[in-house]
Amino acid sequence: MKNHFRRRYAIVGLGKTKTGYLPQYNGRMLEAEAARAAIEDAGLKPSDIDGAIHCLRMGGLQVQSLWRDAFPRILGLPVNFFFNIGRGGAPATFALVTATRFLDMGLANYVIIGFATDALTRWRQRRPEGGSYQIRSEEDWARLFGGSAAASGHAFFAARHMHEYATTSRQFGSVAVSERQWAGLNPDAQMY
Repeated sequence: MKNHFRRRYAIVGLGKTKTGYLPQYNGRMLEAEAARAAIEDAGLKPSDIDGAIHCLRMGGLQVQSLWRDAFPRILGLPVNFFFNIGRGGAPATFALVTATRFLDMGLANYVIIGFATDALTRWRQRRPEGGSYQIRSEEDWARLFGGSAAASGHAFFAARHMHEYATTSRQFGSVAVSERQWAGLNPDAQMY
């Protein structure tokens, strides 16, 4: 299983959009634009795409609504399937694994994975002038149990990894530092 992915699959295109406060766009528009750019980057036509996966942002502090098959419909993609995947900060990884399964089963030749969020824009638009805004709804279940950030939801997994593999907090910290250093080199990054 270790070599299952080697030389069998390829990410052939990448599409991205602007990030940050973008009041002229909603999440569906951003996701469709990123998907269109990925198809173009791959040198494919929309008619080549026969599978689509939508990544959901589904942490305990916020839940993105299901957009159903928004970007395949917007782009007119003739997909055989549309699949929603969500799990905190890991939908991209799950989406890649799921896409390879669909390819293995012969359900698709090209699978496009889409994700976009307009959370920052919506947050700024709903925030009271001069104050802060906090979500208070049935979606905010983590706060009831003391959750206040992504770290709350992932601490259990990190502690288990540290126990099993003797991983140190410095090693985990180096991942965050490295990601921020790379983002600092990208003019399109939200916190460039």
